[in-house]
Amino acid sequence: MLAGAVMLGLAPFLGKAFHVDEPLFIWMARHIQEHPLDPYGFSVNWYGTPAPMAEVMRNPPLVPYVMAVWAAIAGWSEWSLHALFLAAAVAAVLGTYSLASSLCRRPVLAACAAAASPAFFVSSTTVMCDVPMLALFVWSLAWWVRGIDAGDRRSLGIAAMLGALAVLTKYNGAILMLLFAVYAWRKRAPVTWMAYASVPVVALAACLALIALRYGAGTLGQAITLAAPDQSAAPASAIATQTTVTLAFVGGCFITVLFSAFALWPRWTIGVVGLAAGVGWIWAPVLPGAAGADPLRSAEFCVFAVSGAIFVAVALRDFRRNADAGSLLLLVCAAATVIFSCVLSWSVSARYLLPLAPVSGILIARAFDARPRSTGIVTLPIVTAAFVSLCVAASDAREAASAKSAAAIVAARHAGRPDTLWYEGHWGFQYYIDLAGAKALDFDRPLLATGDVMVIPGNNANTQLLDPKWARSTETVAVAGPRWVSTLNPQAGAGFYSSVYGALPFAIGPVPDETYVLATIGPK
Repeated sequence: MLAGAVMLGLAPFLGKAFHVDEPLFIWMARHIQEHPLDPYGFSVNWYGTPAPMAEVMRNPPLVPYVMAVWAAIAGWSEWSLHALFLAAAVAAVLGTYSLASSLCRRPVLAACAAAASPAFFVSSTTVMCDVPMLALFVWSLAWWVRGIDAGDRRSLGIAAMLGALAVLTKYNGAILMLLFAVYAWRKRAPVTWMAYASVPVVALAACLALIALRYGAGTLGQAITLAAPDQSAAPASAIATQTTVTLAFVGGCFITVLFSAFALWPRWTIGVVGLAAGVGWIWAPVLPGAAGADPLRSAEFCVFAVSGAIFVAVALRDFRRNADAGSLLLLVCAAATVIFSCVLSWSVSARYLLPLAPVSGILIARAFDARPRSTGIVTLPIVTAAFVSLCVAASDAREAASAKSAAAIVAARHAGRPDTLWYEGHWGFQYYIDLAGAKALDFDRPLLATGDVMVIPGNNANTQLLDPKWARSTETVAVAGPRWVSTLNPQAGAGFYSSVYGALPFAIGPVPDETYVLATIGPK
């Protein structure tokens, strides 16, 4: 039932255009097909100038290897790759069910709540390493809990191997090592568990050593960088801003917890959320990031931040009420994930918070275990969250489609011209405009000639304004994107993939069109 529900929910997004960082994984997988022992051995223009892939790609190579094998059989189309990652989403939900079976009495509810969260649902429509890591992560925990509880070495061995694969999929899978130790310590397990817990450590160390020896690049050091504080604000203010943004991301990405709170504790939840929305409406100018630009965004920000605070309160309440190994495991997993995203990452992102999906689902199920409710009241928060997630995922798909459409429009306008079509910007737009034969501008060596055409997207990464003296003429092309929900738009205050682009994981309200400036190079 769970597998069918996940496949049914994600089926409309199998043809979704490639988006944000997905091209990096595709390019690396293509390179692996030709050079299987040299995964990072090429350069890519991702930050405005060509750089070695070992410096650009901030993840281990396991997922690109799997993609390379799959694409050799099924091809490189959007449908093919999304079908591969659909299997990872199904595995993650089933893993949540398996883990929840050991920690609560309603594992189906826990799995459904995790799957209905916007962070999980939207991430499951991408072809990056996040959801595969989550699947390995949660199955590793499920086997570990089972092995410690039963004293079963076979289960511990399976957990150790899955944990090793998790850290070879995405580096923040290393949180598993802490979780292994916490659960075994709380259960007073024999110290032999340490031998199994060391397997992911050895796998991570070996991977980093091989990359360093082969490429001389510390990819882990690039992936885990201290968050840069706002230099214009006092340190205390910068920390407060980062903390509230993180809470807003937690609350928005796992809004199922908020909806469940309405069912569990309706009176005070309605009052607190209503008060937060009112504060955001009144105090818009003092709120962080783009969320403070208008009252609507600010109200959303405050509601999401309160939702994140409720998430933290639910985890603490669960631990205070139970004080068992399961509650400690959930609390430590939540704390470690939030600290990684808030303190050690270069920005807050739904992708970095993804391990909270199974935690949120299990916490919700345990809360309903403690306060039994009718089936309708229990399922309503899940259905509501699933509807929100579907809307957010549809918006993200429209955002991705707009970049693909823009690339096709620009390429069609330039077809048949003898001059060169250059572009700035990256993400999915770069992938599709590259296929059309355009060239990425090198900021360090801009080899532009009179008559060439430059296209600059308005909503993208690593772009620079063109000096007006270089442009003979300019034209702006508007492409329709999402309309009433946005996941990645600074004007809307939405930064699902990075808080650099907005203090909200997703924003509700009017969204402007995506714009692209076409400039013909030459003196006016």
